[in-house]
Amino acid sequence: IALQGEIKISTENSEGKKAEFVLYKKNIGLYIPSQCWHKIEFTNNAALLSFSSMEYDNSDYIRSYNEFRKQ
Repeated sequence: IALQGEIKISTENSEGKKAEFVLYKKNIGLYIPSQCWHKIEFTNNAALLSFSSMEYDNSDYIRSYNEFRKQ
């Protein structure tokens, strides 16, 4: 959810399907499922609110796009 400003989110799923979204309203959110690569770009004044169903675990994340594409 964009609390302030605009946030552009580019996604790519494991089958290679790509999509782009722009969040700019406080009443609109975006669900990003697991196994979906995403890139987030913020305007200068943007603030993002995110929710998670699990506690953060750094070892559970793929940090390399090339590694993601191998999956």
